[in-house]
Amino acid sequence: MMKKIIAALAALALIASTAIVLADTPVSEDEWISEETHELAGVIEEVLADGFTLTDGEDERFEIHTDDATEYEGLAGVQDLAAGQYVYVRYDGKMTRSIPAQVTAQQVFCYRVSGVVADAEADGFLLEEQDERGERMDELFVHLGDCTLPEIGARVTVYYNGVMAMSLPGQITASEISVHD
Repeated sequence: MMKKIIAALAALALIASTAIVLADTPVSEDEWISEETHELAGVIEEVLADGFTLTDGEDERFEIHTDDATEYEGLAGVQDLAAGQYVYVRYDGKMTRSIPAQVTAQQVFCYRVSGVVADAEADGFLLEEQDERGERMDELFVHLGDCTLPEIGARVTVYYNGVMAMSLPGQITASEISVHD
């Protein structure tokens, strides 16, 4: 019986000493930084020296700062940003209370396809992608989302979130559709 009591006390002492050691272990700065990210999406209004201004679907304006740590997807880099593009911005949740509100982008996404509207249905249209010479490359079905159906024969650029169904033809959902003259 005495051996059991001594073993139990030793186990409790071990647990208590481990808790004390862990409590005194400093937490690294990386552990204090939240891995949670937030996202903005909208149209670039103006490209700035260190970022761009963006207007979202609710006509809220934001100033997006970029730096050397900002990653780009669907774009080669900051040099490819242009007014009128629809982009997604991922940031760490820190936003100033200024007007316009400001964030620093961790990632900027801009996925787009261009072509001619070949056929239309109630919920979308068939887009024929074309190369620089106007020759047909591929077909893609574009679901409208909240966008308006363009006319058949219109030249358009469709912005989407990067998700494409692996079907024949491929399918995307439009976030923004720009009609070209």
